[in-house]
Amino acid sequence: MDLRACLVLVTQFWWGSLTLGKRYDILQNNEISWISEENLTVVVEYSFPESRCCIVHVRKNATRTEQTMLKWFSTNYRGQEYLTRRKTYVCADHLLISSNSSELTNSLRSIPVAEASTRILVLIDSRLEVSSVIFNASIYVNSNVNLLCRNGSYVLSENYLEPRRFKIISRFKELQRKTGIADFQGRAIQASTYYSPPFSFLKSTVNKTIGGVSAAVFVPVQEKEIDGIELNIFMIIAKTLNFTYTIRKPIGRYNHGRKYNDTVWIGGMVGQIVRKEVDLAFSNIWINLDNSQFVNLTKPWTQVFLHFLVPRPKAFTSFWALTRPLSPSVWFVILGALGLKTIYIYAKAKINPLVPKRFRNVVVTFTELLGRMLGTWLPPIAPQVRLQFILWELAGFLIVTIYCSSLAARLTNPDFEQRIDTVRQFIEKKLTWGREITAPHFKEYFDLSDKWAKQMPSRFILEKSSEDRMNRIFQGNYGVIGRIVGDVYYPENSVTNEALEVLRVMRNPVGQFYTGFAVQPWLLEPVNTVMMRLKESGIILYQMVHVVHRRTGTHLREVFIEHDNIDFNKFIDLAINPLGVGFAILIFGLLLATLVFYSEVRAVQGKATFLETLRGIRRRQMSETYVTLRNESM
Repeated sequence: MDLRACLVLVTQFWWGSLTLGKRYDILQNNEISWISEENLTVVVEYSFPESRCCIVHVRKNATRTEQTMLKWFSTNYRGQEYLTRRKTYVCADHLLISSNSSELTNSLRSIPVAEASTRILVLIDSRLEVSSVIFNASIYVNSNVNLLCRNGSYVLSENYLEPRRFKIISRFKELQRKTGIADFQGRAIQASTYYSPPFSFLKSTVNKTIGGVSAAVFVPVQEKEIDGIELNIFMIIAKTLNFTYTIRKPIGRYNHGRKYNDTVWIGGMVGQIVRKEVDLAFSNIWINLDNSQFVNLTKPWTQVFLHFLVPRPKAFTSFWALTRPLSPSVWFVILGALGLKTIYIYAKAKINPLVPKRFRNVVVTFTELLGRMLGTWLPPIAPQVRLQFILWELAGFLIVTIYCSSLAARLTNPDFEQRIDTVRQFIEKKLTWGREITAPHFKEYFDLSDKWAKQMPSRFILEKSSEDRMNRIFQGNYGVIGRIVGDVYYPENSVTNEALEVLRVMRNPVGQFYTGFAVQPWLLEPVNTVMMRLKESGIILYQMVHVVHRRTGTHLREVFIEHDNIDFNKFIDLAINPLGVGFAILIFGLLLATLVFYSEVRAVQGKATFLETLRGIRRRQMSETYVTLRNESM
């Protein structure tokens, strides 16, 4: 081997040594002494199970260790995507990588820690003291936190426990959150409700001071107050989740509260949730946009339909009752056919000389056709019109049979006003409606884009008292708003049994809502878990049926029963008014016959008086009769 070849080999060996040495340094820097890539992958899987996306919070000038942890995470993350240094509320999972606590507290400001669904994994490449601000559970609010550092692994206790503490763990599997039914370990819960049958029958309260605030706390005087569909569901949830409770009454005019300027909620149970005075509220809380903007709402347990109680149709007798067996369109067809038939026979008599001459008179033709149709006049039929008259008499026989078959039943049952079943009919009948204490939130009750529904707010009257309500109901032009729960109607304000007898349910609902509980964020998942199991097992349905069966009177059920149907077991005397058309036709016919008779007498009267003319006619009739009898005897 020559000198040149030796130099090449030495150079390659020297360069390879430098290269291998540099690669060895890189591999050494990619190793972290307190956690491995495999362990980090396991930690991420336990911290973010079934993760869809994740936000990674890491500083721009990250250390080599922080960059290595980020690289390991990006390589092994099984979610759909991850983002770095983004401020968004789309993703519930957040990974915080840092070397000191001050940077972590700054990153927490861009994380929705108030949401109970937020999951945070903290990786700190340093040792932490017990007094570190990172171990202050209050900065994480309601989020779920796992923390790993050089001196140990920690899990923040569940957000429904109080006080929350970091607990050191010995196995990574303990990072995984428990699923299923939660155990609140006897934590005291503040709840809110109000008297609203059939949801809650709590009524008696005493004043107490809770957390430095005066509150009206329910203390049942009678055992029957501890009842209601939602109250029973709440007590089952409390027993299942193992928490104690105090139930308050909302203070102020509003039971649920009102949204003000789209930014503030004033009063009511929802206001108590917003101000964190209570942890849970129930009693006909609708799952709608306004409520969901301010509080967390559980999954619905039932659907509520808003209906009006409206006056029942009043009975009346009609002058035109004789026309009821046939509809107006049928009467129109009969009269039209009678007119066309009259014109046809009249025209045929004018054209055909063989047709009897009496049909050349329109009045005579009309009268004979009417008599043949009714079967009251059947003179001999001329051969030229025999087929037409036979068919005409057959059609008349069928019409008269159909008419008479239902005439008696129709005349012995009264007519009723049209039922009020739509908002349009409510408006056209000029009804008013109202309730006591406060006006409702109209846009929740009605579709104000509808031309009829948008007139409902102008029909609202604020009731002064229950007596005022009863007076308006008995006046017959007042509606009562309420809801259908299950198969029973419940008015928003109390209505006496006597008033319920004159009211019925308007068939078309004016609104429908799902009903649930309003809760603090940390209560949402545990309550939803129990709520779904109660629905699936049929316990909620049982509570609904059981409470409604025990606490509902017959009058609230009878508002669904219509009283304007024909009662075949009840008969009424036939009055004159339903026969008005018949008597009118009879009187008209009598007057017309009298007028014709008078006209005929006047035509032959001459100079004699009216009575003398009648006597002359009578003598001629008697003379003609005598001559006829004598001729027959001969």
